[in-house]
Amino acid sequence: MRENILKILVCPDCGNELELIKSNKKSRIIGGERIEEIWDGILKCKNCGRLFPITRGVVWIYPKNLMRKDIINKLISSAQRTRTRTSPQDSE
Repeated sequence: MRENILKILVCPDCGNELELIKSNKKSRIIGGERIEEIWDGILKCKNCGRLFPITRGVVWIYPKNLMRKDIINKLISSAQRTRTRTSPQDSE
């Protein structure tokens, strides 16, 4: 998932912004350009606090009434174990 997509994502339940609280990034070359994408992580609603996992670059955003708790809990648990990476700019 590209980080700039965060600007348009909202919570399906309350409609508020999501924030990235944990991420593992992966660099890919697309069209000859190096792009850093969020490979695994967790998005959190700034209002209601719901968590949405990111797995292999795919964001799992479902309204509560369509969510399978067993799958979402497994994905969130897996994402929480993922080590957070920082870019070289962050360490300066």
